[in-house]
Amino acid sequence: MRRVIAVEDAVSTIWLILGAASLGVAVLPGLGFVSKHGKLQQHQAAGSSGTGGATSTKTDVDQTQASEGAAGTRTDALWRALTELTVPKAWFVHMYVFGLLVGLHIIAVNTSVVPSEFLFGVGVGVGAGAGHEGGYVSSLLGSCRFRTDSTATLCLALLNVQCLRRLWECYFINDFGASTMHVSGYLVGMLHYLLVPLSLALESGESENASAPASAFTVRLLLTRSPVVCAACVGFFLASWVQYTCHAELAACGKRAGGSSGTTHQNNKQTEKRGLQQKQYSFPEGWAFDLVCCPHYTAEIVLYLCLSVIDQTRPTVALFCWVLCNLCVVAQENMQWYRHRSEFGSAITQREKRTGRRWRKCIPFLW
Repeated sequence: MRRVIAVEDAVSTIWLILGAASLGVAVLPGLGFVSKHGKLQQHQAAGSSGTGGATSTKTDVDQTQASEGAAGTRTDALWRALTELTVPKAWFVHMYVFGLLVGLHIIAVNTSVVPSEFLFGVGVGVGAGAGHEGGYVSSLLGSCRFRTDSTATLCLALLNVQCLRRLWECYFINDFGASTMHVSGYLVGMLHYLLVPLSLALESGESENASAPASAFTVRLLLTRSPVVCAACVGFFLASWVQYTCHAELAACGKRAGGSSGTTHQNNKQTEKRGLQQKQYSFPEGWAFDLVCCPHYTAEIVLYLCLSVIDQTRPTVALFCWVLCNLCVVAQENMQWYRHRSEFGSAITQREKRTGRRWRKCIPFLW
């Protein structure tokens, strides 16, 4: 039992560390590149290139070389190389595929579709502790106990629905183009979709009836006997629908403003080779964007809130705290991006006059 609680606390601690790190990225100067992707990454690259262009004359270069030492130059070059470690934003697909596979795998084990020995290639305790001889990873997973109750199965099913929907959107709704994200954001995303299914399935000290086998009947029984769980499921699907409509609107904004005509396409190709491609965006419309700047982040927060209400364990509560901190930070950066765009200034002012309230970031009426 002590080892089970230790694993549960370790997962919870990872979520809290990630949440604190996301806040630190927002506070500490120079680390904002870690959380930027898409249009924010392009905006940062344009700003850097613009600054470089202003100091590219021979006189300025001579002055810079005279004022900087060799050590400082090497440090700046190393830091610049670190900030430019990016991957295509289209690699978001990897996260959803990974999360979907992990979630489906755990559900298959919990419902006895496959033996527990097949979970991550090692034997694990399903509903009861089980020791396992072998290396550290095998020993750690072998000492874990994964819940087979209807609550865990329901949460994993909801997570899989979310991953499947986002995967569909990546292929049929989103147009990533040449957008990029920092490699650290990609790695954190992969870690996120590994730990989320584990957080929902890991047996904890608060878990009850963890060894009760899940089935379609027990899940229906859970929904009918628990109004809170039923309401959380309704909230989950409503938030999922809102997020889908917001993603569709954001994709339409890029199409309305950017266009794909031959001349524009050729210009984009030329600037892309220089690393300076700037995709154009129109101002998002709709009731959700009237409330906040990033309603798709608001919906994501509600999704994880619903999961934490259903599960009510330490890892899922810590998971919600991480999601809340991270998306609030990214929403703050998106708000700055909108307000710094001169073409959106009048649109923001008109929206605030029309709605009679200040345009918030991701929490309606509050922040």
